[in-house]
Order: sequence, then C-alpha cells, then structure tokens
Amino acid sequence: MRDTEDTAKLFYTLRGEKSAVSKRRLRSMVRRDLDPVSLASLPDSITLSRGRLQVDFGSVEQLAESLLVLARVLESEGEQFAVEFECEKNRRVR
Repeated sequence: MRDTEDTAKLFYTLRGEKSAVSKRRLRSMVRRDLDPVSLASLPDSITLSRGRLQVDFGSVEQLAESLLVLARVLESEGEQFAVEFECEKNRRVR
C-alpha cells in the first residue's frame, strides 16, 4: 500500500481478486435438487456384487460422476440396495 500512488485502485484490484475466488468455491458447494435415480440406471463403470463395489474410471471427473450417481441411488433406493448388496453376515434385521 505504501508503494502505490493509487491506493483506491489497488484496493479494488485486491478486493476483486478475492471475491472471484470465493464465488467459485461457493458455487461448487451449492447442493442442487436432483431427481431420484434407480439401481437400473447405474453407469457401466460401476460393478456391484454382494459386499463388493468396483468403479472403473479414466479421470477424476468420471470417478466423481459415477460416485454421484451411486450416492443418488443410495438416497432414493437405500433399502433395496442394502437387501441386494450387503453381506449376509453384516445385514441387520430391518
């Protein structure tokens, strides 16, 4: 601040840089309402068997998309998912 002749301009420049960063962070944290997803709509990249999950991916974005679909399935059909894929010894009486 001491080395600049236009303090106001420097202030607005610094303020603009900070707000741009925080806006990006907020947008990525906003939860969107999504339609329910069924077990039948799981992507081919996800392979399930009792007590086992395998996710094949080529990029972090593909991994994130697959896990998001899986999370949506668990949210909408969690009970059915548990019946079909939990290990028998770990299943609780429901």
